[in-house]
Amino acid sequence: IPPPSGPPVANFIQTPEGQAIVGLTAVGFRAVPDAFGPATYFWSFGDGTTGSGATVTHVYDLEGTFNVVLTATNVNGSNSATAPITTRSLTGLWRPDFLNASCFQLRFTQAGSTVDAVASSGSAVTVAVQSPREIVLTIAAKPSQNCGDQVANRKGTFDAALNSFTVPINDTGQADIWRRQ
Repeated sequence: IPPPSGPPVANFIQTPEGQAIVGLTAVGFRAVPDAFGPATYFWSFGDGTTGSGATVTHVYDLEGTFNVVLTATNVNGSNSATAPITTRSLTGLWRPDFLNASCFQLRFTQAGSTVDAVASSGSAVTVAVQSPREIVLTIAAKPSQNCGDQVANRKGTFDAALNSFTVPINDTGQADIWRRQ
């Protein structure tokens, strides 16, 4: 293989696309191989932390928009590429689109990788959020409030903007969309 004839081209791919959940989403970054030959790769994640290698992952502990910088270097020099990434907390009020929405409002409170949920109806709620944007939701509705059936261990997915998540309500394909208020 002939030696590189110029500095490398810096370019990278981020997965998943869209916003990352603070403290939870392991964001993957992969440098696009350079046509000029071997290069070393240094990453600055924009939050004061760094990494090295052609492929890296990073979990952001703060909410905000950060500029990720990749610097690719070979014997002839270096080049950099920059792209923003936005992270967001799940803390807030979430309401489903179905008829009894007032009965099933949930308030999420996120602290690091832990997300707690409280139902406005007083129903017992458990929520587990996993990387990159998955949620497992269990709501045990109190029968006296006529809030419908229990939603038990239903696994759903947040949208890329973290403004809603979809959870199936049965095994026939029906689903509820929960929206951030």
